[in-house]
Amino acid sequence: MESARESCIGHARFLAAFGALWLEEGEAEQARIWLERSLMLDPDSPGTQADHALALAALGETTALKELSFAWRNRSDLPEALRQRLQAAAEPGAAIRLPTARLGQQAARVERAGRGEAILVVGYETNLAVSPRLTELTLTPPEGELVLPVISIPRKGLAVKADVAWQTAWAVSDRDLVRSGLSLGSRRAPGESTTDWYQLQGAASYSRQWNGWTGSLQGDVTWFGGSLTEPYGLIRTRLVLDQVGESCTQTGQLEWDARRQSQTRTADSLTTLVAWRVQCRPLGRRDWQWSLAVRRAIDRPNRSGRPGDVQDSWGGVVRLEYRPTALWSMDVSLGSTRLRDREGYSSLLENAAIRTQTQTYLSLELSRALDWGLMPGAEAVLQVTRFRQDSNLALFRHDGATAYTGLRWPW
Repeated sequence: MESARESCIGHARFLAAFGALWLEEGEAEQARIWLERSLMLDPDSPGTQADHALALAALGETTALKELSFAWRNRSDLPEALRQRLQAAAEPGAAIRLPTARLGQQAARVERAGRGEAILVVGYETNLAVSPRLTELTLTPPEGELVLPVISIPRKGLAVKADVAWQTAWAVSDRDLVRSGLSLGSRRAPGESTTDWYQLQGAASYSRQWNGWTGSLQGDVTWFGGSLTEPYGLIRTRLVLDQVGESCTQTGQLEWDARRQSQTRTADSLTTLVAWRVQCRPLGRRDWQWSLAVRRAIDRPNRSGRPGDVQDSWGGVVRLEYRPTALWSMDVSLGSTRLRDREGYSSLLENAAIRTQTQTYLSLELSRALDWGLMPGAEAVLQVTRFRQDSNLALFRHDGATAYTGLRWPW
């Protein structure tokens, strides 16, 4: 079947059987890749849907299995063997156990699995440092208005972005799952090296399931740096609650973000955030889904003296994911965030006016699966983003666009 894969890449039944064999071999990530492609060609195949849900559950993603169990609870046309297999996996805690049954033999369950992803893209940005376009700046000191000439031209040019991430999951009991991960990302612009940046993140989480709900305690530590950016660290702690319905999943989140600058102590702050997200997929359709996320946050400085003092923000993101074929997928996101300070930003800007700003972005990603023997599951990607920030203070207005293309490889 491996030798016939390239010539049969457009045949749903072949891909379903190929994915099922990988699942029986205990290779859940390989199974997921081929089962997803089969479902793009034949989204109504019960056996493929079940195998896909089981593969995701083995990787620690139990949403699809819960949705399928709920949707099929009253069906009487399922083969008995399929029903028994699904019921066994849907027992409390079973969905997050990680199977390693090998063909022709019985093997004990192993309750640990890992997966990684690497992305390398090359592209062009029109505003590498996310800076305003200014030829003059008006200051408002007590002695009167002052107009100063300023040369601020957004820097543009070619850039390369690379990201590598690894995640490990442990099923420590029937209902409890622990995850940990590490990721490293960077961007390099050969013609404007002072705009280069990097970030390193370590994350861990604990999840528990009960009666159709999943509660999680999550945390991560991230370090950002770059020539134009003062290095700073960000510690996040989240409480997350998921509920799976017949066709939609809802998520509530309470988050605390502690920011610490490497030098500027007045910029240290604590952000409290509340968010809600709903993600829906029409029943019987596996080629597209949509989601809506909204958030409300308050950022409080740890010390007095920060311009603007406390910041209030509101935001939302609408996202549409569409897979017209087994090989192609499209992901479109539109997001906006509005920020308002509670005190005047600076007496030198618009007579200490309170700063308000609105950030808006539109992003599009197209991907196509590649059939490379050395990199199974690799995808060619095209990413395009347009962003804009408006503000009552000219110093905080900017816009730009990015376009990247390259490879993404889950492994």
